[in-house]
Amino acid sequence: MTDLARRTVLAGLAAAPLSLSADGARAQDMRRYICTTPDCRPYIYNPADGDPDSGIPPGTSFADIPDDWYCPVCGSTKTSFIPLG
Repeated sequence: MTDLARRTVLAGLAAAPLSLSADGARAQDMRRYICTTPDCRPYIYNPADGDPDSGIPPGTSFADIPDDWYCPVCGSTKTSFIPLG
């Protein structure tokens, strides 16, 4: 994927809805995260879906994924992901 195409995809993606606590603070645990590796198509981790093929059940926040987890598309580590939104 070219850099221009990747930027276009990233620009067009909307953030997942964030829940609000009683004081109005944004709960960021359930945000979606996107792999930023240039050769990835890109892969978006959605906590609502989890990554069952890698043993990550639905409802697992990105922060709760083990550090040795990797992108199921390109094999990059968690450090290659950024939050959407």
